Amino acid sequence: MAETSLPPIVHFDFDGTLVRIAEEKYSWQNFTKQNLPPVDGAVEFLHGLISTRVDIGSIVSRRPDIWQRRRVTMESVVQAGLSEFFDSYETLSLEGLVLPWWVSETRKAKRVLHDAEHRVTGMIEDKPHNLGLEMIRLMMKQGEVFEPIVLGVVDHPESESRVSRLVDGVRKEFGESVTVSEEDGSMQFVKHTGGSFALDVVLLEPFNFDSGQDFGNRLNDYDFN
Repeated sequence: MAETSLPPIVHFDFDGTLVRIAEEKYSWQNFTKQNLPPVDGAVEFLHGLISTRVDIGSIVSRRPDIWQRRRVTMESVVQAGLSEFFDSYETLSLEGLVLPWWVSETRKAKRVLHDAEHRVTGMIEDKPHNLGLEMIRLMMKQGEVFEPIVLGVVDHPESESRVSRLVDGVRKEFGESVTVSEEDGSMQFVKHTGGSFALDVVLLEPFNFDSGQDFGNRLNDYDFN
């Protein structure tokens, strides 16, 4: 971790976070990822974030990094009214591989941790039990000192159970090596020796300007000491 004057940065998952997941898993719509409707309030949430002067990063997704997926993803960005925030292919970080899926999750986690080496980093995500656990695995393995990471979990009927699965997974895999605690309505995962990190997992309110502003303010004000 280096001294930095950079503002916090926020990255976004895509499917299930900025656009809705197709209702039928084995449908043509889900296979092509075309014409997926936007999640309500996403544009307002991003405007709320910007009002707090945090940087908007990339769409970081497990979608495969092939030209067809990049084109379809950018089309979806435009259709969802998000092109003012993600205006070029450079704002897409598609980390996916077809198989095995967990390698894609690792690549996605590495992309987020790259920024956390030198600035407070936020990630908006719908499946914290996958991404959060993978980030902790990488941070435990690397033994470096990271800036605070805040994982914002989108409002979803399974959000609380997914955070619980993350807690169970961390405790099972790392035991007392990672301190797990609940504070200020969030779950914190902290390690102080042999490298250090603090991952804060926050349940978000439904997307709107105020919830975006709240998350941005949290990043700006966060103190893990």
